Amino acid sequence: MSECDLYNPDKVFRRFKLVDFPTSFVELSTTQILDVEIDLNTSAYLKTLCEGGLLKFSEAREISPSHRAFNVIQLDDHTIQIIYHPKNECISKAKRNKQLGNRFVFDLRLIQVNDSRCCNNELHAEIGRFYISGQYEFCQVTHHPDPVDFGNVVVNNRVTKYVRMRNESSVIAAKVCYERRGNFEVVPYKFTILPNSSIRLAISIRPTSLNIPTTLYFQIRNPYNDELQFKSDGIDDNFITYTIIGKITIIHNKTPKIVEVESLHTLYDQLPKYTYIDKELEIHNKRKATALKYFDVGKQTRFSPMKKALKEKFATGRDKCYIDHLPPMKPDGNFCKVVEPTASAYDLFDIELSPFLVDFGKVGISTYGKEVLTIRNGTKFKINIQLCPIDNIVYTESKLFSTIFRLDPLKQTKVTMFCLGFEEGKFQGSFEYLIDNTYRLKHMYSLEVGQPTLMVMEKSLKFGMVTTDSFVTSVPIRLYNKFNETAYFKWTDIHPEIPFEIMPMTGSIPGQSCKICDIMYVCKPTKTKSHEVDFVSNDFETKVELSITTRKLSIKFLQPAVIFKEIPLNMETIEKVKLENSSREIALFYVVEPLIPGFRIEPMSGTIRPKMIMTFDIIVKIPCVVEFAFDVLVKINNKENVVLSVSGTVVEPRIIIQPKNIYMPRIPCHMITYVPVTFQNLCSVKTEVQVLDTGDDNIFDVYIAHGNEKQKVFEFIVEGGQSKTVFIKVCDIFRREYDMYIPFKINGLLGPPEQSEVRSTELQYYIGEYEQCYESNPKIKLKSINKDISYCRIIGVITVPWLSFSVDKFEFDYIPHQNNIIEFTAKNISKYYLYVTILTGKLVPNFSLDIHTQDCQSIINDSHIKFELDLDQSVEMSVKFHPKFNGRFVTTALLFLDKHMTVPYSNLTFYGKRETRAMRPSTYRVIFPPCYVETKVTRIITIDYEAISDLDAFSCQSKDENNVAVTFINHRTTESNDETHTFIDVELEICSKTPCTGNVMLIFRHESEAGCDVEVRFCVTYCPLTLHASHLVTPNENPFPYYPLECQTELYGYLEKCCIFLEKWMFQQGFRRDLYPVIPDTFHAISSAVTSQNAAKSGKGINVSYLNFVRRIAGPLMKHVRKVSVQAVDDTFKSVYEIHETYKGILALLQSRGCNLCALQPTFLLSYEQFIVYAENVTPKCNPDIALTKLLLSDADLFNRLNKQSWMDFILQTYKVFIMDSCFFECVCVSTKPRDIVNNLVTWYNEQILSQHNTLLGNNKPVKQITNITTDLSDGVALASAILNNCPFLKRHFSMFCEVTEENKEGDIVNNACLIIEAMNQLRLYFPLSSKDFFDPNFLQMLFLSIHLYVVLPMFRPKATVVLNPSLLKSSTRHVSICPSSQESLIFSYIILNNSRNAFTVEKLASADNGKKMFLSVKYIANFVDKEECLLLVHGYNKTRIFDTYVVFILQGQISALNPERKCKVTGPLYRPNKVDIMISSPFICSANFNIYITDTEPTVPVHFNESQKPRFYVRRLNLIDKEVILNGAPKESGQDIIEHKLYLQIICLSTQIGNTWIWFRSEIGQFFIRVTTQPRWDLAIDTLQAKMHSWPVDPCSCGESCECYRTTVLTIPHRNELMLKALRYALIEHASSIMMDIFDQLIDTTTGKLILAMLFEEGGTNMSELNHVLRSHTTYRLTSKALVPRIDRVTLAQHTNLYLTLPITIPLHDKLEKYSITFTSDCGNDIRTYRIVFVESSLADASAHAEL
Repeated sequence: MSECDLYNPDKVFRRFKLVDFPTSFVELSTTQILDVEIDLNTSAYLKTLCEGGLLKFSEAREISPSHRAFNVIQLDDHTIQIIYHPKNECISKAKRNKQLGNRFVFDLRLIQVNDSRCCNNELHAEIGRFYISGQYEFCQVTHHPDPVDFGNVVVNNRVTKYVRMRNESSVIAAKVCYERRGNFEVVPYKFTILPNSSIRLAISIRPTSLNIPTTLYFQIRNPYNDELQFKSDGIDDNFITYTIIGKITIIHNKTPKIVEVESLHTLYDQLPKYTYIDKELEIHNKRKATALKYFDVGKQTRFSPMKKALKEKFATGRDKCYIDHLPPMKPDGNFCKVVEPTASAYDLFDIELSPFLVDFGKVGISTYGKEVLTIRNGTKFKINIQLCPIDNIVYTESKLFSTIFRLDPLKQTKVTMFCLGFEEGKFQGSFEYLIDNTYRLKHMYSLEVGQPTLMVMEKSLKFGMVTTDSFVTSVPIRLYNKFNETAYFKWTDIHPEIPFEIMPMTGSIPGQSCKICDIMYVCKPTKTKSHEVDFVSNDFETKVELSITTRKLSIKFLQPAVIFKEIPLNMETIEKVKLENSSREIALFYVVEPLIPGFRIEPMSGTIRPKMIMTFDIIVKIPCVVEFAFDVLVKINNKENVVLSVSGTVVEPRIIIQPKNIYMPRIPCHMITYVPVTFQNLCSVKTEVQVLDTGDDNIFDVYIAHGNEKQKVFEFIVEGGQSKTVFIKVCDIFRREYDMYIPFKINGLLGPPEQSEVRSTELQYYIGEYEQCYESNPKIKLKSINKDISYCRIIGVITVPWLSFSVDKFEFDYIPHQNNIIEFTAKNISKYYLYVTILTGKLVPNFSLDIHTQDCQSIINDSHIKFELDLDQSVEMSVKFHPKFNGRFVTTALLFLDKHMTVPYSNLTFYGKRETRAMRPSTYRVIFPPCYVETKVTRIITIDYEAISDLDAFSCQSKDENNVAVTFINHRTTESNDETHTFIDVELEICSKTPCTGNVMLIFRHESEAGCDVEVRFCVTYCPLTLHASHLVTPNENPFPYYPLECQTELYGYLEKCCIFLEKWMFQQGFRRDLYPVIPDTFHAISSAVTSQNAAKSGKGINVSYLNFVRRIAGPLMKHVRKVSVQAVDDTFKSVYEIHETYKGILALLQSRGCNLCALQPTFLLSYEQFIVYAENVTPKCNPDIALTKLLLSDADLFNRLNKQSWMDFILQTYKVFIMDSCFFECVCVSTKPRDIVNNLVTWYNEQILSQHNTLLGNNKPVKQITNITTDLSDGVALASAILNNCPFLKRHFSMFCEVTEENKEGDIVNNACLIIEAMNQLRLYFPLSSKDFFDPNFLQMLFLSIHLYVVLPMFRPKATVVLNPSLLKSSTRHVSICPSSQESLIFSYIILNNSRNAFTVEKLASADNGKKMFLSVKYIANFVDKEECLLLVHGYNKTRIFDTYVVFILQGQISALNPERKCKVTGPLYRPNKVDIMISSPFICSANFNIYITDTEPTVPVHFNESQKPRFYVRRLNLIDKEVILNGAPKESGQDIIEHKLYLQIICLSTQIGNTWIWFRSEIGQFFIRVTTQPRWDLAIDTLQAKMHSWPVDPCSCGESCECYRTTVLTIPHRNELMLKALRYALIEHASSIMMDIFDQLIDTTTGKLILAMLFEEGGTNMSELNHVLRSHTTYRLTSKALVPRIDRVTLAQHTNLYLTLPITIPLHDKLEKYSITFTSDCGNDIRTYRIVFVESSLADASAHAEL
């Protein structure tokens, strides 16, 4: 019998009745009426158990001969008529049961249909049980003599014979009635023959003719039947005809008299026997009245004028109406009317409403709970179903109080039900529904009404190093909504100090669903490790504890100390130090304050990821001379300190300025004089000199020599041990005197001195105020220095002018074949007579000076020109420019105005240039950003031509002009520095119809032979990886190849996300968690390891480089990257050069494989310091490189932008060449055909979605189609479909997947994202992905993820199934071999998924083939009887593959045999309850709480546990006292004592046979069972009997000792064994209810009742071999005794009666025993009674009997 929680077996026996028919002769029938007390038409029906199933009684009669002995006829709605009619056919064909004997017993089960069902099992709808019993006996009536010989009988003479009729039946009396015939008379003609008795009959014959019948007929009936009872048709045939044959010879002695017969009453010689008398007359009159009644009816029908219309009843196989073909007529109501059959009560169980209990679940107050009711019509009839109204339930989406619908055969429909929650509490009720408006049925529903709140199962979450392998930063928390309506929630605002973030903070969860919130650890320093956040749902707060777990970290500086040898005063000095985190845990750090003023570390705080090297800048700028030594403490996770020793010395500037005092001669106005000043640095550190602004534009500017020219400077640096000469320009336009300090400021602190402050020339004047900050610091030692600072003082006078020139500036631009002469006039404007001398020796060979005035007394030679000028006198002169070669020339001629040439008056400076006109482009290299095929991209450059020209004079040439178009747009002329320039705007346009990478040199020419070259680089491709950022910026605004600035918000933010993703991806995939890179800083930090593996191994700390990643993915291709070494160079340059050449080799390898790197150069991958070293030692060879190098050297920020962008492109192109292309294409070289990888991924995703749409979203939702792998993946549908399609074992995991809605978009995305991330973690698909990444998807991240899934997921399809079948508690092992497809060596790991019971273990076996194969030993420990199934995931990776290898095996384990853990034996007295104990111990190592299950059936595979706790008719020998027990674990080491536990049981032996019971012990750690053998003790006496003797001890008889009379007595033994019945009742109480016990007491005393009890016990599962002898009415026993001699060997006892057996026994002669007993052993051997005999004297026995009375 199947079990369900709502089933109550007691309701079966609340209507219990035994209909016991009296014993009947075979072929005779008996009728009884049974009232079932319920309407059998609409509320219930009757069925019987036949052939193991419930059948209608009519169906059971067809297959069961036993049922054919009865017939059941329904009289009215609640009454049935049962006819018992045993026949020979029923008896002969029935399989006889020895227990039943000559009885027929069957059950009628009353199945209720108008009440609610617990399930669809008809047995559970049973509300009444009626047992019908009938005993039969064959009619064994005989007579003697047979035949009866009357001899010769004369006509009309009487002859009488006597016959004895005997009834040989043992139970039933025979009621006999003679059927009267003419000529015979039987006295008595009605009589009853008792069983085993006879009666004497007198049979008289008086023949009236010669030919009369000779057979006499008797009717034999049951003694309780009345012959006047007829069937409904008035026929009486309920009797057995018995015949007596007579032997007669009739003779005639006289002639018969002829009598004329007129009527019966005028007969001659009338006798009384021919007349109706007494009751016969009454019967005759009734029959006559009935005949007359039918005669009148017949006459009325025959002669009536209105004849009844005839109805033809026939079937043609189809119904068709031909009313249209008939003549006009009005058909009656029955014309063409088809009567449809309807369902009967027996068909109602085929109409199934599921679920059987409509559980609305938890419903909010004043809201409707929703549930779908499925109605299935399993009948062959059309039915009408009406759902009746009820107070709190409405139907359908329209919320109708009642609804009706029609359901076709074998169809089903679904009805939506709504139940109103009106008050808090748990409610259970039922609603009614009508079927065909006839049957009113009920269906149960339940609901729990309350305030809708959400449940949080996880109240304590751990973050950080939860395991030894991973650092947990994100934990999903599941929120369950058990109510019907949507519940809203929010997390209270998180305090800023709490290092956690929750997504989403608010949201809603639909009814009866579950969603996930993601709690993320944001990694910031906190003072505590445990925090609490409040979760609020419906004003109910739940506190969730968030704790951070940390372990011992391995964080250290790569150098123990930082020593600053000499730090320039007040100059910023930077030292870099590296902090390494070699542990697997993210760490928080901050630099502990206080630090000394002028000393800082950047960064001061932050996070350092696992396997990461972080660079710190230690910056020192101290404005006083000190010595310092202290420790910098870096606090890690607010707990551990990392110490870095810092020491150094700050030294004062040791600058000597020569001359210190400058005394200038008198200088006229407008005269420019340069005074050289030398700065000599005597210190080993550099000194910075600033030139302050004096506010005067004409005097005291500072210049440095730049070739033949001088360049104005505002600051300059004098390196340690070096000197530097600068020029002070002295010039003014007014007359003035000057005495001042040149505005030199050294190191931004010292100088220039002030005229008003005498101490301003001392060093202490400047540093004194800063020393106060360091006086009290014990870690700093101040140095007292008393010295002056370096300064330069200049004194002089500027006078009015004496001589003026007509030309202000002498500049020549050489023109071939021209004069190239400048003529000018010199005039004396002073008050003096001037003696002019001009030194011309330095003008040769480029310039020549001539004088043209003759009256000035001039003297001209090769070295000078002398002439005299009077007041207001002038002289004409000319200067000619005649260079021998091209170049720029500057020459100065000194001018003296005194006769002795002591002080120069002025400098005549002549400028000339002879060169081709310069053409300078705005840039020498134009780099176009990568673009898509057939996309036009333009750039505009400007060419500067140092002359006037038109546009037609310019032209452009190139070797390859197919993809580059050059257009001269316009030109303009501009004056600059007294020069005329022409600027030409040139548009460069690239466009290609095929993918290509170009490097084109454009040669621009002018017709004057001037020219310039511009290099153009571009990349045209289909590659989505190369073009990943092209959609965010227009080509003209793209800063490529430089990293964008923050002002380009969108592009900068996108690339920052890309950088963060690439760093995480490189950490997990590229570097196998051996290094966490920071682009590009980490690669610079360990670039020394790039050149060789040995360098990586020998270095300190983490020595993982980008080359490791390239080696891993490029494999044998890395042999093309050769190591380059240089000799006889500086070690620093040697290291940088080797790194440069290694990068160069990798770039060449990438370009040969089709990468898109048009602008990347190896120098761009160096750090800025390495770039400076390389640029100082290697000179660029082309103008673009020269210009770029000069630009990058002067702008470190620009180089860092170029460096970061270059590293990003380098990483992406490495991924493209070695990974992406090889995943989708066989040939990875450059192809002109489009390779749309994104489209391939989109198609693949759509196939996955179509396959798993019904599983994830259901049939009623449209199928999603994705077109963009960035935005369309955010809802998780495509990703989940891909995982689920290849990993069907994760179907249960994705049951919480939901559709993203606009109302709760954030929560839905987080829910799906967490499910996807959890699934990938289970599969060991290590990929940097968080729930935040789904809100603003990054194209690069989603592309990498899609490729990763596309390649790896097909590997998760199960490879094979490993089946293991050990015995229970045993283990079975199989070996699995994993062989890689290639010859590469793999590093294998494995994990078992869904191994919830830890039944499977896997161990790695040693292999002898260098790791190319992996052998696993799969072991299954059968601790449970259930079938176990899990997955073995083998994960393999090596250094030459970026994608790991996965192999999945299905592991199946099931027990093949059952062996008891222990075999015990207990004994117990027969028919006496007793408490016994056994010793048990657990076979498992761990202690556990075991549930105990006991059974009398030997366990077989598969094992089924009957968990039924329902009351039933069931007894067993052993019963549990405790339902569970705690067992200690087995010892882990051999030799230790096993701790055993004593288990108490109750034993009740109802038979003598040895039995076995199996006891199961079940827990969460395993299951085992023991076998307990029960041995009854039958040697114990069940009672003490007294036997009377004349004397005791027995005195010998006078007859002698051999006489037995004096040793023989009578022993009175009861037939009933009260102890046996009490034991049976006691055993039944353990499992039966009180109602069942009442039924037991009712049935045990009758024979039929015991048969019914046997049926009930068998139905309950009892082992009937234990009870058959107890329920037997009569049992035959064999008598034995050791000390007594029973006079009877075998006796039959009616063991359920109160009879007594008188048993004569004899005491043996010379008996010396003091104890006597006698044993009764049944024939079956299951019942043994032992009585203890006590002999007493007769007088004592009488006295005791009298006392008892």
